[in-house]
Amino acid sequence: MKILIVSRYCAPPSFHGSAQHVQTFAKALVEGGHEVRVISGEEEAGTIEVDGYTVTKVQLPPQAKGFQRLLDGRFPDVHNRRLAATIFESWKPDVLHVGVFMRMGEFIFEAAERKIPVVLMVHDYAMLCLKKYLQHSDGSVCNGPQPQLCHKCIKQTAGSRLRFFSSLTAFPGTGLLLGRERHINFQLDRAVKESFIFMEHLRSVVNRYIVQTPLAPGILASCGIPEERCYFVQQFIGEEKLVHYPKASGVPGTDRPIRIGYVGRWSAEKGIEVLSDACRTFGENDVEVWLIAKGADLQSVKALFGDEAVDAGRVRLFNDLAGARLAAQIAQLDVMVIPSICHDNSPRVHLEALAQGVPTIVSDSVGNRHLICDGISGRIFPSGDAIVLAKILQEIVENPRILDEWRNQLTKLPDRQEWYQSLLQVHQDLVTVKS
Repeated sequence: MKILIVSRYCAPPSFHGSAQHVQTFAKALVEGGHEVRVISGEEEAGTIEVDGYTVTKVQLPPQAKGFQRLLDGRFPDVHNRRLAATIFESWKPDVLHVGVFMRMGEFIFEAAERKIPVVLMVHDYAMLCLKKYLQHSDGSVCNGPQPQLCHKCIKQTAGSRLRFFSSLTAFPGTGLLLGRERHINFQLDRAVKESFIFMEHLRSVVNRYIVQTPLAPGILASCGIPEERCYFVQQFIGEEKLVHYPKASGVPGTDRPIRIGYVGRWSAEKGIEVLSDACRTFGENDVEVWLIAKGADLQSVKALFGDEAVDAGRVRLFNDLAGARLAAQIAQLDVMVIPSICHDNSPRVHLEALAQGVPTIVSDSVGNRHLICDGISGRIFPSGDAIVLAKILQEIVENPRILDEWRNQLTKLPDRQEWYQSLLQVHQDLVTVKS
């Protein structure tokens, strides 16, 4: 087969989860005898050769800021459409595989127009929600888009200043006063409506959705995507992450404090405040909280966990870890907490913890919570409930041996070949149907 892979920021050495997926899948396809070409939306244009395939880096315009960033990539892009047409015409792929569709959607539309099957990886819910994570403006979990509620949520997210100008532009003549560009930017209602039309069109032309959690088909069905178009394929995290790295020395809770880990973005939807609230009740020698958090600094960590805890080393911050270094650091943990308060589709860190034999405690809004048998191989707690999380952590402090019991029951992860064959079959079936 000739497979064209399109995604944003997927060119090496990017370590984003979606980029790792593209790189691993492309390499496996080449090794399997297939022709592969990768188109990556980047800040600068260029071409590189990687593992037997070509990566064409397409330069994207500067990303919008503030509220406009929510709408970025959800409107027609004439330049990208022409580029897509040129690539399809010259290379003639059998199937299009899409990683992150944001700002690359025109490749999907061009493929559909040419009757080329489209496979879309569901890394998040950006095709349903402008905020990507199905989360209301008050922080609670959203169960699926509803036009009126979505408009209200986006308005709340946009802030009072933009809401004021948006209402102002409803009056005739304000476009002349504000200038055309600012007038369009302030047309909040219209912009949201048009972006929803764009996403609805995009969803309608995708032939297959690769989902990484059993929960996703039901969520996608809320937008009219038939469940038979969704295929569950367990995520593969890469061979280097499956290497078993050395464990921490000493007995947790006896020789040293219990190490509780958080790995992920330093952002509200990841539930970091829930973790900080849950850890407030512990004594000085009970636990250490290790934060491996992108976008965090000591000031923001102290604001959540307190100056004293950070200065005393009970809360530690690690930055700039990726690949094997990240896996080695995770191996030093006793338990990982994933406290997301949004529909966190399938966090890779969950699999990376399991690969290192580290039990996990996750909120019930984490998509791959199916990897845990609650109370047997880890724990699941209600999203946003710091009190329940604190009780679970206290149980570990009082009985650290429970971690060994969980560790012995951890879910086995798929190997590379199993993952690859599952993905490949979806593409082969589409090409067969087309033929």
